[in-house]
Amino acid sequence: MYNTLNQWLFLILLCCSSFLFLEAQPQLFQQEKLYLHTDRVKYGAGETVYFSAYHYDPVGHTVPVSSEVLYVELIDSRGDLIADQRIKLVGGRASGSIDIDYQLSSQMITMRAYTNFMRNFDEADFYRKSIEVVGEDQGIAADATKEELLLQAFPEGGVMLSDVVSVVGIKLQRGNIGIEGEVEFFQDGESVDYYETNEYGFGKIVFAPEQGSTYTLQYEDLSYTLPTSQSQGVAMRTRTTEELIVVSIDEKGVPDITEYSALIISDNQVIYHENLTGPILKLVKEKLPTGLITIAILTPDNRPVCERLLFNHYDIDSEFVDIGEPSPEPGTRTLVDIPIDVYNIDGDPLAASLSAAVVDKRYYAETQGIRSQWLLSSEIKGYIQDPDQYLVETSEEVIDKTDLLLLTHGWRSYDWDKSISLGFPKEQELPFGGRVVKPKSVNEGLKTYGSVSILDDNFDILPIETDEQGNFSLNDLGRSGTLPLFFQMGTKKPRDDQKIGGSAKGNTDVEILLDQPDIHPISEEDIMPQFSHQNAATQKPSYQVDAVSGDDFYVDEGLLIDEVTIEAKKLDQWVEYYDDVIDYSPGGSSRIFTDNIASIGGYDDIYDILRGRATGIEITFSYSGQSRHDVVIRGFSTGLIAATSENNAARFLLNGSKVSAPTIEAINPIDIAFVDVIKGLSELAQYGEYGSAGIIAVYLKPPGARSSSRTSTGKKKTTGVYVDYQAYSSAKEFYKVNYGADGSYEKESIRRTVHWEPLINTDEEGVATISFYTSEYIGTYHIDIQGMTAAGEPLSQRISFTVQ
Repeated sequence: MYNTLNQWLFLILLCCSSFLFLEAQPQLFQQEKLYLHTDRVKYGAGETVYFSAYHYDPVGHTVPVSSEVLYVELIDSRGDLIADQRIKLVGGRASGSIDIDYQLSSQMITMRAYTNFMRNFDEADFYRKSIEVVGEDQGIAADATKEELLLQAFPEGGVMLSDVVSVVGIKLQRGNIGIEGEVEFFQDGESVDYYETNEYGFGKIVFAPEQGSTYTLQYEDLSYTLPTSQSQGVAMRTRTTEELIVVSIDEKGVPDITEYSALIISDNQVIYHENLTGPILKLVKEKLPTGLITIAILTPDNRPVCERLLFNHYDIDSEFVDIGEPSPEPGTRTLVDIPIDVYNIDGDPLAASLSAAVVDKRYYAETQGIRSQWLLSSEIKGYIQDPDQYLVETSEEVIDKTDLLLLTHGWRSYDWDKSISLGFPKEQELPFGGRVVKPKSVNEGLKTYGSVSILDDNFDILPIETDEQGNFSLNDLGRSGTLPLFFQMGTKKPRDDQKIGGSAKGNTDVEILLDQPDIHPISEEDIMPQFSHQNAATQKPSYQVDAVSGDDFYVDEGLLIDEVTIEAKKLDQWVEYYDDVIDYSPGGSSRIFTDNIASIGGYDDIYDILRGRATGIEITFSYSGQSRHDVVIRGFSTGLIAATSENNAARFLLNGSKVSAPTIEAINPIDIAFVDVIKGLSELAQYGEYGSAGIIAVYLKPPGARSSSRTSTGKKKTTGVYVDYQAYSSAKEFYKVNYGADGSYEKESIRRTVHWEPLINTDEEGVATISFYTSEYIGTYHIDIQGMTAAGEPLSQRISFTVQ
C-alpha cells in the first residue's frame, strides 16, 4: 500500500509542497479496500463457497465515482485459475457463491478478489483468503520443519546514524510463523548481548552504532548483518503512549534541520505537512485519525529520508456489534432468533450492512475479520499472524505489541523513477464489446452494422455499429449468468427503422470476437503449498480446526435432504415456465413440442421444425430477401389487412417478444422448447398489424437446459453468429432446512454451515435479527458477524452458543 507514498511525494515535489493541490485531487491515489466474508474456510471438494463482499472507496463515499464491478477467483496450489466470477457491487456490497471443483485434491487454495482500479497499484493489495479443501485423497504431506527460517533487522525509519541512539526491530520467523527465542547480537564478530523475540517473532535492539563497526544478528546457524550506519543525515525514533505519539528527529552533519519538513499521511491522505521547528514532534492521538498513520521526514527538496508507520488506537472501539443470546434456549432442530445490535460509543444506534454465518464447531476456523483487514492488513505488506489481537483494546500491552509489529513493517525504500500511471479506471459497468472480423482471419476487421439479440428471459435487441477495424462496444448488459447472444451483422447501413429488430443489409459470414475482462496474472502470493491434515496445526498455528479427519469430512458427512424422484419430463412444463408471457388461448394455436422430435439434433433451423408438423402452412422463398424463407399460412387473412403477395408472411415472437426472422433462424433448434402457430383472429387481434398474416411464437428452453453452442452444419451461409457470453455471476440460494413446528422432518440433516445470510440491514434502532434451525449436532455453534456502518466503518464480532 505504501508504494503510493512515492506518488504523493512526487506530487509535492512537482507542486512546491502545495497542500491544497493534494487535498483537491485525492481520488487519483486513494485506494479501494475489499473484504470477503465466507461462510467457512474449510470445504469438501465439490462444495460451494458462499461469500458476502464489502468494498470501501474513500472517495466514492463523497463523490459519485466508485468501482461497481468485483472480480473473484479461486487459485489452486499449483497456481492454476480454477474458478472466476464477476460480481455487481451495489452501494459497496454484493453477495455471491463460487463452486469448488469436485475433482480437486486436498490442498490449500487461494480466494482472490480485486477491482479493475486496484490493478493500478501493488497486487499485494488484492484481497486474499486461504481456503482448505478436503478431497478424496489424504493430501500431500508437507514437512513443516522445511519451512524457510527468516531473520531480519529493520532500523527505525530506515536509517542508523553513527554514534546516535538507534532502535532496530527484529523479525524471527519460520515461514509465516513467528518464533519466540533469543537472538545473539555481535559487534565486529564479538558477542555483545542477547535479545528476545515475542511469541510472534518480534523484538528490538536499542544501541548507538559506532562508525566503521559491523553489527550482526545470529540465531542458530542463521545470521543477518545490519545496514551500515551513516556519518551524516537525519534519522527518527518514536515513542507511543496512550495519549501521545512522540517523534524524535536526530540529525548529524545537516546544515539546518528547520529546512526539513514532516509529512503525515492517513488513509493515503496528507493530513499534515510543515517545516520542522525543533528535534521533537508531539502528536496528540485524539486529534489524529484512528488507524494507521505514516510519518515521513523530507529533505528541503521534498525527498524522503526516513519513514515510520504507526497505529493510533484512539477511538478504536467507537462502534460496536452485540450478538444476543438465542431465543428460545436452543436444542437440536430448534428454530432460534438471535438479535444483533449496532451502536456507537455513546449508545446511539447505527445503520449498518452485515453478513452472518453460523457454523458447526467441528468445521469452524477462526479467520481474519473485516476490522483488522481494513484497518491493518490491507495497509501493510506481508503476512500478519493473528491480526485481530492488535485491535482488541487500547492497553499499554497492545500498544507495545502493535509498535513492534510496525517497527518491522513500517518503512519502505522509494523508486523515484517509477512513473505515475493509472491505466485501469474504476468500472461502473461490466465491459462489453468485441470485434467483427472475417472468418478465420482475425487480423481483418470489418466495418459492419447490425444488432445483437439477447436470447434470455428478458429478451432484448441492441443496435451495433463498428468502426473501420470492426471494433464495437455497448453499455453494461445488466444481466447475470451465461447469456446466449445472436449477432446480425451486415456491411451496408440499414435504414433507421431497421436498426432494432430489422435485419442487416449486405449480410456476410463473419466472426464475433467478444472482449472478456483480463484475468490478472497469478503471482507467488496467490499460490498456497500442498497440505496435509496431520500437520496442519504445525504449519499454521493461527489456523485452528477442531474437526474430524479429512476422510470423515469428505466421505461421511454432508447435507442430507429429502430424496428426489426424477420423473419423466412433462412437455407442458415449458408452457408453465412461460405462463406469464403467453396471453393467447391455446385453442387458437397449433403447438409443437421439440422433445417429441427424435432427429432434432440434425436440424438447421426453425423451418425444419415446422415442415410437416404445422398444418395449413407453406414455407416459401423469402419475398423480402431479408430472411431465408417466408412462412405463409394458406388462405390466411385476418380481416384487419387483406393478405397480399407483399404482406402474407407470418411474423415471429421469441419468448413473447417481437423479433425478426433472421433472429429466429439463428437459434439452435435443440434450444427451442415449443412452437405455437397462432391463427385465431381473436388471439391475433391484440397484435394489430404485426399479426395480420399470423404469428409463429417460439419459446426457448431455460438457460440451464439449452445446448452450450450453436451447431453449424456448413450447408449454407449464415446471416448471423450465435455466441454464449458470461455476464455477471449470480449467487446460489443457500439451502435452509425447515423442520416444521411438529418436528415431522424425518431426514438427518448434517450441516457444516448451519445458517448463512449475506445481506442484513439494521433498522432505525440499529437492530436486526437472524432466524434459523439448529441441526442434530449437540455441542458448540459459532456465530460470525462481519459488516460496515453507513459511514464505512468496519464491524466484526464472533460468539459461540451451545446446544444441549
